[in-house]
Parts: sequence; C-alpha cells; structure tokens
Amino acid sequence: MAYTLPINNNVVRPSTSKAYENGKLPLSVLTQVRNVKTKCFVDLTAARAFEACFDLGIKMLGITIKDVGDFRTFQEQINLFVDRYIPVSKDSYDDTPTEHRKIWLAASTYGYSSQYWIKNYAKFGYWPATAASPGTSNHGYGLALDIAQEYDDDTSPDPITEAFVGWLCLYAPRFGIYASLKSEKWHWQYIRGDDIPQAVLDYERPNVEEPDMDLIPREQRLFDSRPVTAYTGSPLAPNQVLKLDVPSHGAAKAAIVNVTATQTVGAGWFSKKLPTSCLNWSAPNQSICNEVTVFLNAEGEFVIVNGPSPAHIVVDLVGIWVPTP
Repeated sequence: MAYTLPINNNVVRPSTSKAYENGKLPLSVLTQVRNVKTKCFVDLTAARAFEACFDLGIKMLGITIKDVGDFRTFQEQINLFVDRYIPVSKDSYDDTPTEHRKIWLAASTYGYSSQYWIKNYAKFGYWPATAASPGTSNHGYGLALDIAQEYDDDTSPDPITEAFVGWLCLYAPRFGIYASLKSEKWHWQYIRGDDIPQAVLDYERPNVEEPDMDLIPREQRLFDSRPVTAYTGSPLAPNQVLKLDVPSHGAAKAAIVNVTATQTVGAGWFSKKLPTSCLNWSAPNQSICNEVTVFLNAEGEFVIVNGPSPAHIVVDLVGIWVPTP
C-alpha cells in the first residue's frame, strides 16, 4: 500500500439538510451524483463536492465510478447494524477489541436487550465491516459514499482499486472529502458544511469554448526515482499513484512528457489514464521510454499510475500546450 488514508471525522453538516434528523432526510434535500454510474443519493451540498472530485478523477484516471452505499434511512441503519452486530452483556463487551464493538444507547427503545453490541463473528466466520450505531452514521446525513468502480463490464459494482484510493488520498481533501476509517478505504465523506472548497467552485464555473492551442517546447526533468538523484530514491510500488506538477504552467491545459521505466523487476506498465497503459515492459532489468500527452488540472498537475510490478521512473517535460494568443 503506497498511500496513507486522510482520516478526518470533524464533520460539519451543511445547511441544506441540517434541520433534519439522521436517517430522516426528505428527498427534497437529496440528489444524485451525476457522474456516478449507479443511482446514489446524497445531500445537495455534498453532491457538489463529490461530482467535482469525481470529474477530476475521471479525467485524470479514465475510470468508471459506482457506489455501494449512499444515503441510509434510519431503518436501513438498524437493519445493517443488527445484521453485523449482536447484543451482549457489559462483560462480553469489555472483553471484545475496541474496533469490533459498539454502544447503541437507544437499543432498548427498539426492543433490543442491551446497549452493548459486538460484531457477529460466529455468523460470518470473520469480523465483518464496521457499521455505525443507528442514528450516528454519516450515511444518515447524506454526507458519505461507499465508493466502487466498474472495470469488468458486468452490471455489478467492482471493489475500489488501489490506484483510485491512492488518487483520492492525493486529491479528495481539496474538495472537502476525507476518509473516515483506516479499515475502510472505500468509505469517504464530505465534511466542510457550507464552507464550499475552492476546487468545487472552480469546477462549477460556466464552461467556455476551448481556445486553439499552441505547443511551447520546454525541456525539464520533472522526476527521477533512482537513488542517485535528489528525488525519492525508491521505485514506484505496485499500484502507486505518482502526482507530478509542471512548474510555471500558466494557462496550459496539457503537456508532452517523456516517461521512462528503468531497473524493472518484472513485467509491468505505467498508465497516464486507466484502464489503458502508456508504457509497457516485459522482463526484469529493462529500460524503455515513451512520449505521451497528459491532461493538466488547474494546478498544472498530472498523475502516472504504476501497474503490478515495482520499477523506477524518469519523467521529462518536452513541452506544454497553451492557448493561442
């Protein structure tokens, strides 16, 4: 794993749905995230952030995004919780590791014998995924999504890839979106309330017609992972997302870069936009390069995704595409 999840649970609820209790939001304050290929409903403000974030991810990685968890009614939270947890005595609760237990203070109101609950290991044969106590989940506020993808061309969502998780770690916080648990790389939540991040506002600006573009030659080494250089000194790990930026990019929308793989360990590939590769190699100890055009975001950044095998990478800028004067 070549990333660290940005955990932030300091959630501020937006005014669009703040007046409503957890799990009891009306449809009028929910909307779909338009670039998610499954029907998912979240709070109106959170949808703005997720859509802006996902739009950038789609452009930079070429992925198809789905979800396996959006707004949850209070009853849906109860159903999920009692499917994964069982009520126990205080002693059994105290004897269970913290990550596998919950307190549900209102349990007796709904006919359950105890406020102390532990995950139902006997039912599953393993510790199931965590579920929030009913009435406390950020899914119930319409602020969270359990993110999935589509990459095998069937109708069912596929698990989120390590590459997309790595990308989210780099970019999602700019849109006010953070992970909630180290154990759940698929669960992301909007936390900024009415303080709309600038990246969201920039995405929402009216589209203007793209101008004609000119290629301006510019030769510069952007990155070299080999130990003899001033960069990382470590090869890219499997599925690692490498974020690079073009200095003084100005109004550039794209750049031409020369990407080199060297000191390879086994067969592998680099990608500038999933699911296609921009450079492939077939054996250990190869050095191979390719010239590619990469999309630049508003900050002049682009990403290279490594495939299944470690390899050193060298990235050289060749030129940038800028609007014709």
